[in-house]
Amino acid sequence: MITNRRTLWWAFSWAGLNWVLDAACLWVFLWSFGSVVSPIDLLVAYGLANIFAVIPLTPGGLGVIEGVLISTLSGFGVPNSQAILAVLAYRLVNFWLPIPLGGAAYASVQWRRSPLRAEGPTGTATSQDV
Repeated sequence: MITNRRTLWWAFSWAGLNWVLDAACLWVFLWSFGSVVSPIDLLVAYGLANIFAVIPLTPGGLGVIEGVLISTLSGFGVPNSQAILAVLAYRLVNFWLPIPLGGAAYASVQWRRSPLRAEGPTGTATSQDV
């Protein structure tokens, strides 16, 4: 990627967009529970939580992100109950929901590749099945 600047630029652009949209998702959950946070406060809380999540204490920053986000957002004036509900809903959608969906997608790919499905009616693989 170092030799191809265009690919490097696209990689950084998509990575940055991923982080911004993830933070925007957190903002939407806060807003849905009745709290409006300034973008600067949100990015500080989000960035701080993700920095602490990089420390390999738990997989996926489980518990670390929630603790840092809730305490930081509460420090920025979000009521505790709203911060807890918004952060837990955000983590449910962004961390827990993709796990069963990814498992189902993986299972469907493995089911399509299974040897039993690759055999035709005579026991040999057909070009259509492979």
